[in-house]
This record gives sequence, C-alpha cells and structure tokens, in this order.
Amino acid sequence: MSESRQYELMYVISPDVGEDGVAELHTQIETIVTGLDGRITKNENWGRRRLAYEINKKREGTYVVALIEGPGEILSLIHICRCR
Repeated sequence: MSESRQYELMYVISPDVGEDGVAELHTQIETIVTGLDGRITKNENWGRRRLAYEINKKREGTYVVALIEGPGEILSLIHICRCR
C-alpha cells in the first residue's frame, strides 16, 4: 500500500440535486475511501452558492468540502467515478 496522506476534496453539486442526493453522493465517496483503507476526517456542506461562471447553464451549486486521509489512489478513483 502506498503512503497515507491528507487530501482536501471540494466538489460542487448541481442545484437540482436535493439533500438526499447530496447525502447519497457522500456515501458513494465514503465507500471508495474506506475501500482503500482511507478515512474522511472532516466533511462540510457549505450549502448553495453562486458559481464564478455558468456551468451547464447553472449559476449556482452546492459546495461540499471533505478532508481525506489515505493513499493517492483514492483521488483517482473518485475522479474516475464521477459519482452521479
């Protein structure tokens, strides 16, 4: 296993996704992290905020920040997952 490090993951969720969808996405990310012997040390939902620029015709998004400890493979799997 590779060296364990701390990473900060910030993701923006479409404003069309409700609280249940945000919780489901967090569960998917947590499953990936724990599957590689990592752990989420902090998870903060910053709520809906205005985006700096329009993305897919949306001007707002729900911001979530997580601190993750574990091997670097965790981030590549989360990136590949593009959890929806």
